[in-house]
Amino acid sequence: ALEKVTLNAEGVTDLIAAFTDAEWQEVAQETGLPAASCKTIWCHHLAPEVCAGPWSSEEDARLLAAVTAQDGGRDWFEIAEKVGGVRTPATCLKRYQTQFSATVHQAGNWTTDEVERLRHAVHHTPEWTKNRWGEIAAKVRTRNTAQCTHRARRLGMVGKVDDVKKGKWAAEEDDALRRAVGNFGATKWTLIASAVPGRTDMQCRERW
Repeated sequence: ALEKVTLNAEGVTDLIAAFTDAEWQEVAQETGLPAASCKTIWCHHLAPEVCAGPWSSEEDARLLAAVTAQDGGRDWFEIAEKVGGVRTPATCLKRYQTQFSATVHQAGNWTTDEVERLRHAVHHTPEWTKNRWGEIAAKVRTRNTAQCTHRARRLGMVGKVDDVKKGKWAAEEDDALRRAVGNFGATKWTLIASAVPGRTDMQCRERW
């Protein structure tokens, strides 16, 4: 029974890895989140094997080999598996962008397929997900975080002009701003604003 499953239980990783769709639905009922979100949060953030430490030379080699093997569009979820399964897709994308290539993403007009992938990624990636736009970019595959954020705003997927708040900031908004600055740094205000619903990049910068 699920009530007997704890993070300290012996073999918990293998146990949860074998969860059926029905069992993830049970988890969803307990948390109030969609089953797919529960599974994503476990796999990318809570599972003991998820690694956030320095990259080894062996991991870098596997990353480059996996990216090279994918000619054209890149599936960062598949790449993450080939790297070893202990790095998230967003982490692999960021590592490749910052260490090995400045041209991993496309430029110019978005294709219909890219827009649909973006729409699906925005809808299925909770707002409070750590490095949310990195995860979204990994799902889109062909665009970087800044491009995804900008396009999503222009298409009204997030941050509609009519939803922009005015006046005094609530304590919850200040908390969200602090978390966003901690995640993205105090320069990437478009990304920061995406994590503070109802506030623009200019408002966030002035508040900070």
